[in-house]
Amino acid sequence: MCKKVLGSITRANEEAFANFCYEFIKLVINSPEVIVPALIYGVEQFDLVEDENGKKNIEAKLYDKERENGEESSKN
Repeated sequence: MCKKVLGSITRANEEAFANFCYEFIKLVINSPEVIVPALIYGVEQFDLVEDENGKKNIEAKLYDKERENGEESSKN
């Protein structure tokens, strides 16, 4: 599955980030398995992505706690 990132919104743009937070929560309101990690780790940025079928969606990227603590990530 190939996704194309159309744009990203970071916390640097407070108003746009707040708007994306609102849109994101509307999409996941009935999905606690998505909401809980977002609350625990915090959202670093939102990406507007498009899949190979042209469907657009919002993805949330969470903060990497290992990177913040100065440790290397063990992800490969």
